[in-house]
Amino acid sequence: QTMESLEDRTLLSSSRLINLEPGAIAQADVDQAVASLTTTGRTDEFSYLMGEVVALDGGNEIQTAESSTVINLDDFRVDPRFAGIDGSGFSVVVLDTGVDLNHPFFGPDANSDGIADRIVYSYDFSGTNDSDASDTQGHGSNVSSIAVSSDGTHRGMAPGANLIHLKVFPDGANPSATSADIEEAMQWVVANAATYNIVSVNLSLGSGNIGYYSSGLAESDEFAALANLSIAVAVSSGNDFFQYGSVQGVNATSADPNVISVGAVYDANIGGPLSYGGGAGAIANTTAADRITPFTQRDVYLMDVLAPGAAITGANYDGGTSVKHGTSQASPHIAGIAALAQQLAVQELGRRLTFDEFETLLRTTASLQNDGDNEDDNVTNTGLNFPRVDVFALGEAILAMRPGSIAGVVFADQNGDGSNSGDSGISGVTVYLDDNNNNTLDAGTVTFTNNTALSLADLDTTRSSLNVSGVAGRITDIDVRVNITHTYDNDLEVYLLSSSGSRIRLFRGVGGAGVNFTNTVFDDEASLVIAAGTSPFTGSFRPQELLSGLDNEDPNGIWQLEISDRGLDDTGTLNSWDVTIAHAEQSTTSTANGQFSFSGLEARSYQVRQVPISGAAVTTPIGGVQTVSLDPDEDVTGLLFGNNGKPVAQPSSVTTNEDIVKVFAVSDFQFTD
Repeated sequence: QTMESLEDRTLLSSSRLINLEPGAIAQADVDQAVASLTTTGRTDEFSYLMGEVVALDGGNEIQTAESSTVINLDDFRVDPRFAGIDGSGFSVVVLDTGVDLNHPFFGPDANSDGIADRIVYSYDFSGTNDSDASDTQGHGSNVSSIAVSSDGTHRGMAPGANLIHLKVFPDGANPSATSADIEEAMQWVVANAATYNIVSVNLSLGSGNIGYYSSGLAESDEFAALANLSIAVAVSSGNDFFQYGSVQGVNATSADPNVISVGAVYDANIGGPLSYGGGAGAIANTTAADRITPFTQRDVYLMDVLAPGAAITGANYDGGTSVKHGTSQASPHIAGIAALAQQLAVQELGRRLTFDEFETLLRTTASLQNDGDNEDDNVTNTGLNFPRVDVFALGEAILAMRPGSIAGVVFADQNGDGSNSGDSGISGVTVYLDDNNNNTLDAGTVTFTNNTALSLADLDTTRSSLNVSGVAGRITDIDVRVNITHTYDNDLEVYLLSSSGSRIRLFRGVGGAGVNFTNTVFDDEASLVIAAGTSPFTGSFRPQELLSGLDNEDPNGIWQLEISDRGLDDTGTLNSWDVTIAHAEQSTTSTANGQFSFSGLEARSYQVRQVPISGAAVTTPIGGVQTVSLDPDEDVTGLLFGNNGKPVAQPSSVTTNEDIVKVFAVSDFQFTD
């Protein structure tokens, strides 16, 4: 297709301001994100809606069910630990066909301006651009209400969140949206992220079916910018599994690595048979809660999570309700749940979850649903397990992230009784968390290698795993080396996935028509960026995203190298890869009065030790180790490390509340038998 030149587009500023809440985004970060954007959208690239009203065979009636029961949102809402978590203080953005601006599902219209009060901004980006984002089709109103409706009967995921609706589809029964209009709307979202405290974006749209990750969309730089701002973009995985012959894949928009691709399950037994596509598409002979809908496009890697998508009752364009089926209806569940998760994170952790943290928690707390165990349909099921969101488990996982602390004192136990009563603190003593309990403050470098060759097929994603174990402490630096044989380097997009779920892009679209990556090392300290290198890239290069983003993570667990081949006709082989990890156990030094502390600690068991003082006899603890079982949000204090010795120099003195406290440094002590 020939690229069309686009008219100059100006980012629109906000008009209806709201007060910022905790967890707000810094405007400086937004400014940096805006500066990173480019405009590459086209007027001849189209996306389509991912939801439909189903004409039922056999006279069956749709039985609407509340999806909140399936995803354990009901349990979340009645648990006192999550009281008040409803998305308040955040804004959810929906790009769609428009919205019924005065629908009661979006709150009252207290100022009688014709716009429900929780719709804090709306705009029509489809075509000429104007301020009227009214819905004449129904899809956008339905989708928006799934995310944020405050109706007592058809309550959305985040009924306290504000709604921003950006219309990108023109009016009509079966509209299509251009990538130019979608990108323009996404640029507005980036530019106004701080103004409206935006938490998530929903895109129930797309086209095609691809089986590989690609950050080459017109909107990919906007998606990356939003991920860096900890804003989740939820995208429907697509409705055409049957039409694509049950071939794994997702719609192209949801194949971007910086979005969450969402497939659909039924929220209840709603009868059957249900025929999608006017009888020429997927058919569910019977239905039941948590069965994967037959239309859902799915992929072993690319579809991130399932949510209820059939049959979902939501707002219509005319003040009433409509019932729709589709991954369009599943995706706004995740956009709304993001508001709940971030409100809880801000309340309990004092910060937002990063995009990688939220995506990882969605998957690791989900309920696994097997594709084919009880589905009764006319598609070829994959037999794979896919995660279905569980809001209650997600909430508990966030609570478990609440950091704790450990504190105590190192002191000169002159009488050897193990008590620090009347004894002086010792400064300059190293105290550490002995992760492997070997009585040594460990630090070093270790390399893990995978030499199992894997074929790299056209238009496909391949992952190779590496089990990192027995590494004490946290990551202080990491390098990656790859050996790849490939006949067209530019086809490849490669990521490193850490054991904690972080995702670092090593390279994409480098090397042109060159071949191979031979002993290619990715090192933040390298002098040359990978894009400036030439095939076969032998030597050290800086990756496209810095590996320092992994610093301070726990290195132990399963790491993955993910390779996507984005072009036809050229294939290759991953021959080997390795990670070299510099690591160190956490340590601190006692202060002038002998005190020490560790903060920001995850809930688990710790062995706390001090580095021995030459010639000292340790009086407490017996065995030299304090074992602490730390709960979330727990502060453990009073750990004692006593050292028996005789001072040989005059101590320094400090005055505190009229008491004279003797303070000794390690160098002030001579320890005797």
